Amino acid sequence: MRFSLVAPLVALGLGMLPGPSAFAQGFQITPTQVELTPRARSAIITVRNAGAQPLRLQASAFEWRQDRRGELLLARTQEVALFPALLTIAPGASRNLRVSAIGGVRFGDVERTFRVLLDELPGDAGTETPTVKIVTRVSIPVYLEPPRPAPRAEIAGLQREGQHVSFSLRNTGNVRIRPESVRVVGRDQAGASVVELPLTAWYVLAGDDRAYEAELPRDACARVRSVAAEAVQGELKVQAQIPAPDGACAP
Repeated sequence: MRFSLVAPLVALGLGMLPGPSAFAQGFQITPTQVELTPRARSAIITVRNAGAQPLRLQASAFEWRQDRRGELLLARTQEVALFPALLTIAPGASRNLRVSAIGGVRFGDVERTFRVLLDELPGDAGTETPTVKIVTRVSIPVYLEPPRPAPRAEIAGLQREGQHVSFSLRNTGNVRIRPESVRVVGRDQAGASVVELPLTAWYVLAGDDRAYEAELPRDACARVRSVAAEAVQGELKVQAQIPAPDGACAP
Protein backbone atom coordinates (compact mmCIF):
# COMPACT_ATOMS: atom_id res chain seq x y z
CA MET A 1 0.00 0.00 0.00
CA ARG A 2 1.39 3.38 -1.01
CA PHE A 3 0.71 6.44 1.13
CA SER A 4 0.99 9.90 -0.40
CA LEU A 5 1.08 13.39 1.06
CA VAL A 6 -2.17 15.24 0.43
CA ALA A 7 -1.96 18.98 -0.25
CA PRO A 8 -5.14 20.04 -2.11
CA LEU A 9 -5.76 23.59 -3.32
CA VAL A 10 -8.64 24.03 -0.87
CA ALA A 11 -8.91 21.42 1.89
CA LEU A 12 -11.12 21.60 4.95
CA GLY A 13 -10.28 19.09 7.68
CA LEU A 14 -13.72 19.12 9.28
CA GLY A 15 -12.55 17.00 12.20
CA MET A 16 -10.91 20.19 13.50
CA LEU A 17 -14.14 22.09 13.80
CA PRO A 18 -16.39 22.11 16.88
CA GLY A 19 -20.00 21.02 16.78
CA PRO A 20 -21.89 18.25 14.99
CA SER A 21 -21.94 19.99 11.58
CA ALA A 22 -19.91 22.45 9.54
CA PHE A 23 -20.27 24.59 6.43
CA ALA A 24 -17.81 24.30 3.55
CA GLN A 25 -17.98 26.61 0.53
CA GLY A 26 -21.76 26.60 0.15
CA PHE A 27 -22.66 23.20 1.55
CA GLN A 28 -23.17 21.75 5.02
CA ILE A 29 -21.78 18.45 6.34
CA THR A 30 -23.34 16.53 9.27
CA PRO A 31 -21.61 14.99 11.20
CA THR A 32 -18.00 16.18 10.89
CA GLN A 33 -16.53 12.81 11.93
CA VAL A 34 -17.65 9.18 11.86
CA GLU A 35 -17.00 6.58 14.57
CA LEU A 36 -17.68 2.95 13.62
CA THR A 37 -17.80 -0.05 15.97
CA PRO A 38 -18.40 -3.80 15.53
CA ARG A 39 -22.06 -3.18 16.49
CA ALA A 40 -22.46 -0.09 14.34
CA ARG A 41 -20.46 -0.78 11.19
CA SER A 42 -22.08 1.96 9.12
CA ALA A 43 -23.14 5.58 9.53
CA ILE A 44 -24.77 8.34 7.51
CA ILE A 45 -23.20 11.65 6.48
CA THR A 46 -25.78 14.21 5.35
CA VAL A 47 -24.74 16.83 2.81
CA ARG A 48 -26.98 19.88 2.31
CA ASN A 49 -26.57 22.22 -0.64
CA ALA A 50 -26.88 25.76 0.77
CA GLY A 51 -25.93 27.37 -2.55
CA ALA A 52 -27.94 28.63 -5.49
CA GLN A 53 -26.54 26.15 -8.05
CA PRO A 54 -26.72 22.33 -8.25
CA LEU A 55 -23.88 20.67 -6.35
CA ARG A 56 -21.95 17.66 -7.65
CA LEU A 57 -19.64 15.74 -5.32
CA GLN A 58 -17.44 12.67 -5.67
CA ALA A 59 -16.74 10.60 -2.53
CA SER A 60 -13.54 8.58 -2.03
CA ALA A 61 -12.22 6.57 0.93
CA PHE A 62 -8.59 6.53 2.10
CA GLU A 63 -6.60 4.97 4.90
CA TRP A 64 -5.17 7.81 6.97
CA ARG A 65 -1.74 8.12 8.56
CA GLN A 66 0.44 11.13 9.35
CA ASP A 67 4.10 12.04 9.30
CA ARG A 68 5.94 13.57 12.26
CA ARG A 69 5.04 17.09 11.12
CA GLY A 70 1.32 16.27 11.23
CA GLU A 71 0.88 16.16 7.44
CA LEU A 72 -1.81 13.79 6.17
CA LEU A 73 -0.64 10.65 4.38
CA LEU A 74 -3.47 8.96 2.50
CA ALA A 75 -3.74 5.70 0.57
CA ARG A 76 -6.84 4.57 -1.29
CA THR A 77 -8.69 1.80 0.50
CA GLN A 78 -11.46 -0.69 -0.20
CA GLU A 79 -11.98 -1.41 3.51
CA VAL A 80 -14.42 1.49 3.82
CA ALA A 81 -17.35 1.51 1.38
CA LEU A 82 -19.23 4.64 0.30
CA PHE A 83 -22.70 4.80 -1.25
CA PRO A 84 -23.37 6.61 -3.46
CA ALA A 85 -19.91 7.56 -4.69
CA LEU A 86 -21.36 10.41 -6.78
CA LEU A 87 -23.88 12.87 -5.39
CA THR A 88 -25.89 15.49 -7.25
CA ILE A 89 -27.75 17.82 -4.90
CA ALA A 90 -30.25 20.49 -5.96
CA PRO A 91 -30.14 23.92 -4.31
CA GLY A 92 -31.67 23.71 -0.82
CA ALA A 93 -31.81 19.90 -0.92
CA SER A 94 -29.90 17.23 1.06
CA ARG A 95 -28.45 13.81 0.22
CA ASN A 96 -27.21 11.03 2.46
CA LEU A 97 -23.85 9.32 2.04
CA ARG A 98 -23.51 5.93 3.75
CA VAL A 99 -20.08 5.08 5.18
CA SER A 100 -19.52 1.39 6.01
CA ALA A 101 -16.74 -0.87 7.19
CA ILE A 102 -16.81 -3.83 4.80
CA GLY A 103 -17.53 -7.28 6.18
CA GLY A 104 -13.94 -8.51 6.40
CA VAL A 105 -12.57 -5.46 8.21
CA ARG A 106 -11.26 -6.28 11.69
CA PHE A 107 -11.92 -4.08 14.71
CA GLY A 108 -8.80 -4.62 16.83
CA ASP A 109 -7.42 -3.33 20.12
CA VAL A 110 -5.95 -0.24 18.40
CA GLU A 111 -8.05 2.33 16.58
CA ARG A 112 -7.77 2.40 12.80
CA THR A 113 -8.13 5.70 10.97
CA PHE A 114 -9.54 6.58 7.57
CA ARG A 115 -10.74 9.69 5.77
CA VAL A 116 -13.58 10.31 3.36
CA LEU A 117 -12.78 12.98 0.78
CA LEU A 118 -15.66 14.85 -0.84
CA ASP A 119 -14.46 16.57 -4.01
CA GLU A 120 -16.66 19.17 -5.63
CA LEU A 121 -16.97 18.55 -9.38
CA PRO A 122 -17.28 21.35 -11.95
CA GLY A 123 -20.78 22.12 -13.22
CA ASP A 124 -21.97 20.72 -16.54
CA ALA A 125 -20.69 22.61 -19.59
CA GLY A 126 -23.09 25.31 -20.74
CA THR A 127 -25.08 25.44 -17.49
CA GLU A 128 -23.17 28.32 -15.90
CA THR A 129 -21.79 31.65 -16.96
CA PRO A 130 -18.02 31.25 -17.52
CA THR A 131 -16.21 32.22 -14.32
CA VAL A 132 -13.25 31.30 -12.17
CA LYS A 133 -14.31 28.91 -9.40
CA ILE A 134 -12.25 27.38 -6.63
CA VAL A 135 -13.25 23.74 -6.28
CA THR A 136 -13.54 22.53 -2.69
CA ARG A 137 -12.27 19.33 -1.10
CA VAL A 138 -13.69 18.31 2.26
CA SER A 139 -11.89 15.75 4.45
CA ILE A 140 -13.94 13.82 7.04
CA PRO A 141 -12.24 11.53 9.60
CA VAL A 142 -13.55 7.98 10.00
CA TYR A 143 -12.53 5.87 13.00
CA LEU A 144 -12.77 2.12 13.60
CA GLU A 145 -13.00 2.20 17.37
CA PRO A 146 -11.38 -0.37 19.69
CA PRO A 147 -13.62 -2.03 22.32
CA ARG A 148 -11.80 -0.33 25.22
CA PRO A 149 -10.48 3.12 24.26
CA ALA A 150 -7.52 4.21 26.42
CA PRO A 151 -6.15 7.68 25.51
CA ARG A 152 -2.59 8.20 26.78
CA ALA A 153 0.31 10.44 25.80
CA GLU A 154 3.74 11.65 26.87
CA ILE A 155 6.25 14.36 26.08
CA ALA A 156 9.43 12.72 24.80
CA GLY A 157 12.91 13.98 23.91
CA LEU A 158 12.59 17.51 25.29
CA GLN A 159 15.86 19.32 24.44
CA ARG A 160 17.19 22.86 24.42
CA GLU A 161 20.10 24.28 22.45
CA GLY A 162 20.29 27.93 23.34
CA GLN A 163 16.95 29.46 22.43
CA HIS A 164 15.90 26.47 20.29
CA VAL A 165 13.53 23.96 21.94
CA SER A 166 12.45 20.64 20.44
CA PHE A 167 10.34 17.70 21.66
CA SER A 168 7.85 15.07 20.56
CA LEU A 169 4.25 14.54 21.62
CA ARG A 170 3.94 10.75 21.66
CA ASN A 171 0.60 8.93 21.58
CA THR A 172 1.07 5.88 23.83
CA GLY A 173 -2.64 4.97 23.90
CA ASN A 174 -4.84 3.01 21.51
CA VAL A 175 -6.95 5.90 20.12
CA ARG A 176 -6.16 9.25 18.48
CA ILE A 177 -5.54 12.33 20.55
CA ARG A 178 -6.22 15.91 19.47
CA PRO A 179 -4.98 18.33 22.12
CA GLU A 180 -6.75 21.59 22.72
CA SER A 181 -3.36 23.18 23.37
CA VAL A 182 0.35 22.46 22.97
CA ARG A 183 2.88 24.99 24.27
CA VAL A 184 6.40 25.69 25.43
CA VAL A 185 6.72 27.57 28.73
CA GLY A 186 9.86 29.28 30.05
CA ARG A 187 9.94 29.93 33.79
CA ASP A 188 12.23 32.02 35.97
CA GLN A 189 14.13 31.03 39.14
CA ALA A 190 10.95 31.39 41.25
CA GLY A 191 8.88 29.25 38.86
CA ALA A 192 6.91 32.15 37.42
CA SER A 193 6.11 32.09 33.71
CA VAL A 194 8.41 34.34 31.66
CA VAL A 195 7.29 33.30 28.19
CA GLU A 196 4.57 31.04 26.77
CA LEU A 197 4.71 29.90 23.14
CA PRO A 198 1.52 28.27 21.76
CA LEU A 199 2.16 25.63 19.09
CA THR A 200 -0.09 24.00 16.51
CA ALA A 201 -2.39 21.47 18.16
CA TRP A 202 -3.36 18.69 15.74
CA TYR A 203 -4.13 14.98 15.68
CA VAL A 204 -1.60 12.43 16.86
CA LEU A 205 -2.82 8.98 15.85
CA ALA A 206 -2.45 5.88 18.01
CA GLY A 207 1.18 4.79 18.21
CA ASP A 208 2.45 7.91 16.41
CA ASP A 209 4.36 10.96 17.57
CA ARG A 210 4.42 14.59 16.46
CA ALA A 211 7.66 16.60 16.35
CA TYR A 212 7.62 20.17 17.66
CA GLU A 213 10.15 23.00 17.59
CA ALA A 214 10.09 26.52 19.06
CA GLU A 215 12.40 29.51 19.50
CA LEU A 216 12.48 31.36 22.80
CA PRO A 217 12.52 35.13 22.21
CA ARG A 218 15.83 36.89 22.82
CA ASP A 219 14.29 39.50 25.12
CA ALA A 220 13.04 36.82 27.55
CA CYS A 221 15.51 33.94 27.35
CA ALA A 222 18.07 35.45 29.76
CA ARG A 223 15.52 35.18 32.58
CA VAL A 224 14.45 31.62 31.77
CA ARG A 225 15.79 29.03 34.22
CA SER A 226 13.63 26.05 33.15
CA VAL A 227 11.81 25.07 29.97
CA ALA A 228 8.65 22.96 29.88
CA ALA A 229 6.60 21.41 27.08
CA GLU A 230 2.92 20.84 27.80
CA ALA A 231 -0.10 19.35 26.01
CA VAL A 232 -3.71 19.34 27.22
CA GLN A 233 -6.72 17.40 25.96
CA GLY A 234 -9.54 17.60 28.49
CA GLU A 235 -8.45 15.65 31.55
CA LEU A 236 -5.40 14.30 29.72
CA LYS A 237 -2.49 16.60 30.62
CA VAL A 238 1.16 15.78 29.95
CA GLN A 239 4.33 17.79 30.45
CA ALA A 240 8.09 17.53 30.72
CA GLN A 241 10.60 20.05 32.03
CA ILE A 242 14.36 20.58 31.76
CA PRO A 243 16.60 23.07 33.58
CA ALA A 244 18.36 26.06 32.02
CA PRO A 245 20.56 27.06 35.00
CA ASP A 246 22.49 29.76 33.11
CA GLY A 247 19.49 31.11 31.24
CA ALA A 248 18.04 29.91 27.94
CA CYS A 249 20.23 32.33 25.94
CA ALA A 250 23.27 30.28 26.95
CA PRO A 251 24.38 27.43 24.66
